[in-house]
Amino acid sequence: MEFVADSADGQVSVIYTTPSPNANTASASVTCDTPSGTPLGVGTHIITCTITDAFGNEDTCNFTVIIYAPPDISCPEDMTFVADSADGQVSVIYTTPSPNANTANASVTCDTPSGTPLAVGTHVITCTITDAFGNEDNCNFTVIVCPPPEISCPDDIEFVADAADGQVYVTYTPPTPSQDKPGTKVTCDIPSGTLLGVGTYTITCVITDAFGNEDTCSFTVIVYAPPDISCPEDMEFVADSADGQVSVIYTTPSPNANTANASVTCDTPSGTPLGVGTHIITCTITDVFGNEDTCNFTVIVYAPPDISCPEDMEFVADSADGQVSVIYTTPSPNANTANASVTCDTPSGTPLGVGTHIITCTITDVFGNEDTCNFTVTIYAPPDVTCPSDLTFIDYDGDGKVVVTYTLPPPNQGVTCDFPSGTTFYIGTHTITCSVTDVFGNNDTCEFTVKIVKGMYKVEVPCRKYYFFLSEKPYHFARYYCESKMAHLATIPNQAVNEMLVEYIESSTKRKKFCYWFGAKYSDPDNKWKYIGDSGICYDNWGPGQPDRQGCKDCGLFWSGNWGSKRMWKAAECKNKNAFICEKP
Repeated sequence: MEFVADSADGQVSVIYTTPSPNANTASASVTCDTPSGTPLGVGTHIITCTITDAFGNEDTCNFTVIIYAPPDISCPEDMTFVADSADGQVSVIYTTPSPNANTANASVTCDTPSGTPLAVGTHVITCTITDAFGNEDNCNFTVIVCPPPEISCPDDIEFVADAADGQVYVTYTPPTPSQDKPGTKVTCDIPSGTLLGVGTYTITCVITDAFGNEDTCSFTVIVYAPPDISCPEDMEFVADSADGQVSVIYTTPSPNANTANASVTCDTPSGTPLGVGTHIITCTITDVFGNEDTCNFTVIVYAPPDISCPEDMEFVADSADGQVSVIYTTPSPNANTANASVTCDTPSGTPLGVGTHIITCTITDVFGNEDTCNFTVTIYAPPDVTCPSDLTFIDYDGDGKVVVTYTLPPPNQGVTCDFPSGTTFYIGTHTITCSVTDVFGNNDTCEFTVKIVKGMYKVEVPCRKYYFFLSEKPYHFARYYCESKMAHLATIPNQAVNEMLVEYIESSTKRKKFCYWFGAKYSDPDNKWKYIGDSGICYDNWGPGQPDRQGCKDCGLFWSGNWGSKRMWKAAECKNKNAFICEKP
């Protein structure tokens, strides 16, 4: 027989039917060593029953009573696993509970067998033990599948320090674990509240769970320098004209290093045309957080040097070779120039001699720009007239009068004479008075005499008239002059005429001091001497060695030289100037 106890250490009352004596025995009775109803503990018990008759005969039999323990199961301790990812699974491995001892062929099953993949979460696993009689027991244990540690850092953070070389306390909210799991902790290599200088920092945070699993994240903290601007040095420019403008070119300040995308604007941008005057330019740097800094610099636009000279001036010296101190007001620099100064090449008060003087004044500013102007100072000599030497004119025409022309020695501007050059005078001596008066009323006078004397002498021979002109002229002038009077240069046909002419010349001191052109002329085509008009020379009175044509001596001349007192002919250069003799039929 088989029975199941109430507990593993309990008992069960074994109830069975005691065997009956078999029939026809002699008052036999049956006894069992473990009567029915006896409590027996877990185990195998052999019960022996004995039948004994009245005669003492007996018989025995045995049967086995097995007392099984009731099914009794114990589950594993609660378990914790970590999945590969937050939405992943993990194979849960555990030791399936074994049937307890002395059960009736009990077997154990679990609703979630070991090795089953489980998702993140809390799972209750139930295990059941069942014996051959259908008795069962169960137990539960909990499996927690945790996600792996996962951390999310803050977004990148930006701060602005108090100064370019200053620091700032960097505060942020530390990351929290994705799930609240016991034993999980978060650490960051630069804790919130750390004092950091200007620069870029990478902060790394690590989450670690109780199993040593970990995850990391990083975020960037940028500590910017505050906007700090430095303007250019003050600047100076020169405009093109006093009322003009100049494009002011300067280097716009650059944002200082390590600012938060700072930009710079100036209220007067580089390249702006500015007029003459003082201009204050303000530049502002502004970062993306609205922090700003400003600076100023001054731009002075100067007028270009511009100078105006005095009007032209006139002075009169004390004498023609004297001087006069020229006094004038030196031009002043024009307004709004860059410390311009004025110099004149002939300073006021300089003694200047007679003549025209151009004085140049120059204005120069500190940048070397300059402008010049000129004015003229004329120093006049006092009026001083010089007359020509006394003049003598010869009346060549024999009409008793001469047109007198003369030239006054310089300077002769403004000189007037009571008998101007070109006046006709008769034979005799005449006085000419000249005077000059300047614009200032100063004057001077001089005198000279003009003497008109008889200048043409006439000699007549049969069929010919010879005219002696004592004005010295080149040969060709003498020829044309004779021809203008319907005459020609004299021909000498024979010795008698020659001697008569020589005698006439030598009879006057005035006439004898001249040499005279006559009509003899060398003819190249004919290679001989001829008279003008192509008539040949039948009579000649050439001096010794004459005619000597060397040196282009092609014209005939009555000459008084080294041949005693006798006047003879010679060849002379036609360009020479001599008195001349005309012949008129």
